Amino acid sequence: MTTNWIERIPEKFKPPPKFLIPLLFILNVALVFPIFFPNLSDIGSWDESFYINSGRGVVDGKLLQQFAWNPLLSFLYALVYIPVKFTTFWLIHSCTIGRFILFGLMWLSAYLVSKQLSHVSHPFIMIALLLLSPALTYLLPNPSDALFTALSAFALWQVLSFYNERKIKHVWLASLFVGLSALSRNDGLILFVIFVTLVIFLSIPIKRIVVMLIAGIVPFAIVVSSYLTLYRLESGVFKLGIAERSYIAFEQGQSFVYEKNMGDGQIEARRLFGTPEENQYSFLSAIKRNPEAFFDRVRQTIKTSPKKIYFMYGERTGIIILMLAAMGAIEIARKRLYLLFLILLLWPAYIFVYLLTFYRHTYFLLPYFVVFVFASVSLNFILYHMNKRRLYCWTILLLGLAVLGTMTNRPNVFSAVVIFLIGLWIIKNVVNRYQDHEALKPVAIILALCCLFILKVSYPYPKFRTLGVAPDERAVLFMKEHLEPGSVVFAEAPGPIWVGKMHFRPLDFNFRNLNEQDIFSLITSRRGKAVYVNNALRYFEPGVVEKIEKMIGKKFEIGFRSENGEVEVLLVTKRQ
Repeated sequence: MTTNWIERIPEKFKPPPKFLIPLLFILNVALVFPIFFPNLSDIGSWDESFYINSGRGVVDGKLLQQFAWNPLLSFLYALVYIPVKFTTFWLIHSCTIGRFILFGLMWLSAYLVSKQLSHVSHPFIMIALLLLSPALTYLLPNPSDALFTALSAFALWQVLSFYNERKIKHVWLASLFVGLSALSRNDGLILFVIFVTLVIFLSIPIKRIVVMLIAGIVPFAIVVSSYLTLYRLESGVFKLGIAERSYIAFEQGQSFVYEKNMGDGQIEARRLFGTPEENQYSFLSAIKRNPEAFFDRVRQTIKTSPKKIYFMYGERTGIIILMLAAMGAIEIARKRLYLLFLILLLWPAYIFVYLLTFYRHTYFLLPYFVVFVFASVSLNFILYHMNKRRLYCWTILLLGLAVLGTMTNRPNVFSAVVIFLIGLWIIKNVVNRYQDHEALKPVAIILALCCLFILKVSYPYPKFRTLGVAPDERAVLFMKEHLEPGSVVFAEAPGPIWVGKMHFRPLDFNFRNLNEQDIFSLITSRRGKAVYVNNALRYFEPGVVEKIEKMIGKKFEIGFRSENGEVEVLLVTKRQ
């Protein structure tokens, strides 16, 4: 037994052989490789395209992004853009490289967290959960989510390193990672408050609170203030942009909570809470205007969250992972590792802020590594400390869930818990039969993973990518050939426009109440040369598309149309 400086903990599990870690990472990449080689339609046409294009802006000497727009990603994609700058589909190639980097960072950070917790769980279990869960692949399409998740996990790794080793350098490094996370998502500012709170708790037993606070605050302050100074020197203004960004998220949240068209959601938000100008871009002022509508929105968010959380962690594996995580949290508390429990419980608390503004279901994955830690502890307990009484309790619980799955017509829940229950009994018998052989304990882990692999059904279907064949990619080739670089193109989303290195202007709900002539006048007054029409625009703004298409042959001419009419590029007629 070894003695931790705060809490008594058991001996650490031996880490997997070093050569095995990169092999397992390669295996994980191979299992999901299609996500690293997307076509244009597979790339987020808003957020992901925005961050990739912001990297091009840095290289081309345009203004840096405001703090609110996650500027660390601009620098990441600037490095990625350089080797693909002169390629036709530069945005797609940048996406490929960026996804590899972000996937690797998330994977590595989660593994490092698990290594610091090898006294409560075998690190191999964390790797296994990374292989099984769709969490990483769901996070990748939004680079801000992925980078923030990785950096917050690196920060937690250093916090746990201090928890285990009592070396101040780990607090300095953790603060550095929290500062970088703040440049990748505004949530990093809230994470900083949580981090400082934990630093205070960690400093009490060693009675070095001043030194700890300096180590916890200074690196963060240097990172954030350095970027703000750089932005001030380049732009000539000192503006974070957080209020405006938060208010946009607040309005968009109306769409996601009630599953409305984005434009419809923003219109409804303005009807209920007032316009951004009326509220001076303060979502708190908007809430004060109509607290009843806001609390109804919060209730709806809470009501729909459990189903979305379950789905995010795997349509079939999710129920098992979340159940194991709950049991793991109880197990850590039962072992009286209260400080560790506090660290893991407080670390993801920033997600509750989304109740005020805006949340996507993938936000529940931001602290996935904490969920996996708890699940790992539970699995570890099952594999090494399961007795008959506990096995019977698990059996009753799982059979109850199987019955519930049947009664609610959820075959995925039924099959998941039944397979996991059978696996528990197999593992228990194997471990009991060979319990004197230490080398056979990993066999129990492998058997558990086999059961979970049976449940895993959401790996991307293998395919090889061919660029320039899909309708949207051929439309991009047409625009590059027939429009001058930098031409203004109106569209529903900027992704395809930026691939052609054109200027994007949105066709959104602001065009709904305009007649045909006013729409055309607004487009030409903003120097629009073309309109990019796809199914997304037809879905979000069908009335606007109908008015524009009535002007074909008069004010617009068809430059490009795919075989099924899915994608069109309508050019402003030269005589206009």
